[in-house]
Amino acid sequence: MTFHRTTRQALTSAALALSASAALADVNLLGDTLSFMRAWPNVETQYISSIPDTVVAAGTSDQVSWIVSGSNYLTFDPEAHEIRLFGNRTAAYGAGNSSFDGYVISGFDHDIQSFTLTNSTSYGVTLSLLDPRSLAINLNGTSSGAMTIGIALAQPVPEPASMAMLAAGLGLIGVAVRRRKQVG
Repeated sequence: MTFHRTTRQALTSAALALSASAALADVNLLGDTLSFMRAWPNVETQYISSIPDTVVAAGTSDQVSWIVSGSNYLTFDPEAHEIRLFGNRTAAYGAGNSSFDGYVISGFDHDIQSFTLTNSTSYGVTLSLLDPRSLAINLNGTSSGAMTIGIALAQPVPEPASMAMLAAGLGLIGVAVRRRKQVG
């Protein structure tokens, strides 16, 4: 009886530890390969030159900039839970009356659950999701100043095969316990 109770407690502890570790996993941007696109007059159209992709790492080694004719217009600094933008251009990029004048960031490894904008400059910035893993930043024509976009990513959902393997393993442990109880 003591063996059975001990085994049940061990199984319960293992299941709780497994579920707690999955729930507490820090889902962040580190290791994601992000793509940045300067877009105008809509989110689908690249404007002038391309921006290099970057693999997100801690620190400033992963910073990328949109540079045209030797002038740096905007720098992106992605970190674990945020993307910082620094701009030095005070005039509009493109002609007025466009539906979009900004940047599209894609390549997130997990779905974006929510986002926040802080340290916004005086111009009207709007953020929107194009799909669960792409974010649009409409600068409405100007980009002077600094801002931070906080990003919360959704926890990954375990694949059905992983859950089936877990259930099968727990079932085999249960069979072993039952056989040992019948023998003893």
